Order: sequence, then structure tokens, then C-alpha cells
Amino acid sequence: IARPNPLDLGFAAIGEKTSGSFYLVNPSAVDMQIDSIASMFPSPPFTKLSGPDTAFVIPANDSIRFEFEFAPESEGASSGQMFFHALAPCLDSVLVDITASSSRKPSIAFTKTDFTVLVCADDTVSFASATLRNTGGLPLSVTGLRFGGLHPGDFRVLSPPVPFSIPVGGSEVVQVAFYTKTLRSTRSGDLLVESNAENTPTLIIP
Repeated sequence: IARPNPLDLGFAAIGEKTSGSFYLVNPSAVDMQIDSIASMFPSPPFTKLSGPDTAFVIPANDSIRFEFEFAPESEGASSGQMFFHALAPCLDSVLVDITASSSRKPSIAFTKTDFTVLVCADDTVSFASATLRNTGGLPLSVTGLRFGGLHPGDFRVLSPPVPFSIPVGGSEVVQVAFYTKTLRSTRSGDLLVESNAENTPTLIIP
């Protein structure tokens, strides 16, 4: 008897790992002789961390633990099996299914619009936007929106409030404003986007 069967190692993003184990149980009052064992799973992403590789004995009313690691290198579902054949006290066999799944980590990309040109003397504010896109395989969590650069005090983030999440394949529009000073001159700032994106945890949008 294998417990649990199937063994679900759950989810791991590419570049991360997860692990789990099952127990091969001997519920009888006599020793169980396992004369054949076969590992039928791709490696990577699966690796057997513990448990016998050849014939072994499970004492009466005892069990042996088999531990596995899942370290994905590609997206999607993965599966494999472990096969055991018992010679005594009875001829028997058990097949343990092993499953797991993976996807890419969050990734961020952007497009932007330019600030409107201030023409008249009484023009005091100009607006622009940046569209953030999640190009990864997990939800993108944006935890910070702020301005840096040479003149950060001249710029302001209008919306959305942080934190917010962008689903896989989704996007979010960030609205920003530029407020003029009494002295008309070239002013610059960078929009800094802080998130859990693997490619750019702090995205700088000039």
C-alpha cells in the first residue's frame, strides 16, 4: 500500500522547487520483500531524494518513506510513476502516480504616452500614461509607484492606488501628471514601478 497515492507535489514556478513524499506501507504481521522497483519519471524535473533504489524489505507493520523534488524547467503539467513488486508474503505490485505543475514567474513590460505640450502661459498641468503588462505566467503584484530622476517633485502618480495585481496576459494603465513651476524649463523624472517581476523588480520608465 502506498500513501498517499497519487502523490501531488503541487505547483512550482520555473526556477523554484517543491517537494513531497509517500510511504510504502506493510500492514501485515510479517516482513514484506520488495524484489523489484522502477522509477518511471523524467529527471528533470523530478528527482528522488530518498528511498531504496534496489530490492529491500519492509518490516512487519512498518513503512519506508520515498521523498521527491520537483524543479521545473518548462511550463505545464508533469507526471511520472514509481513501480514496486512484492515477492513475499504475497505476490503483489503497486504503481504510484506522481504529479506536479509549473509556469513562468511574473514578468513586466510597458508602453507609454508622452506628456501633452504646455503651450499657453496659464497651462499648469500636463498628463501622460504608462500601460504595464504582465508577460509572465503568474499574477504580477505591483507594490510601489513613485517618481525618481532629476525632478521627481514635479510629477505625481494619479492612479491606480497600490498595491494592485495584474493577471497573466493582463494590463493596467498608470495615469501620471506633470505640474509646471513658475520658471518654464525642461524638467524630467522617472516613473519607478516596484513589483515581483522576475525580469525587472524595479522598472524605470523615463
